[in-house]
Amino acid sequence: MVIECIAIILVVLILTVIFMRRDKKTHAIAITPLIIVPLVHIIANLTAEYLDFFTLSVDDVNTLFTVLSLVISCVAFGVLSNLFDEKRHRKIYIITCGLYSLLLTAILIIR
Repeated sequence: MVIECIAIILVVLILTVIFMRRDKKTHAIAITPLIIVPLVHIIANLTAEYLDFFTLSVDDVNTLFTVLSLVISCVAFGVLSNLFDEKRHRKIYIITCGLYSLLLTAILIIR
């Protein structure tokens, strides 16, 4: 799933550049936490065999890092939701980005 994660990161970075060029800097900043889960998953895949956490297997280390990245990204969504003025927009932002990250995390763990 490393190739897929790289593709997701590239798409989010392209969207960030598009938002920046359209002078929507708050939107560009708001979507950057979508990179956290795939980026940490790539790093975990590359370094898991070198890390020796007690008696955890490589798959367990990957799962641990992926779940921790989900928590970090959800906290980032909560903090960055304050960029939006209306409460309704904040809720929609947190729910959609949180669900996206949750589903991506579940897919990365299952595969």
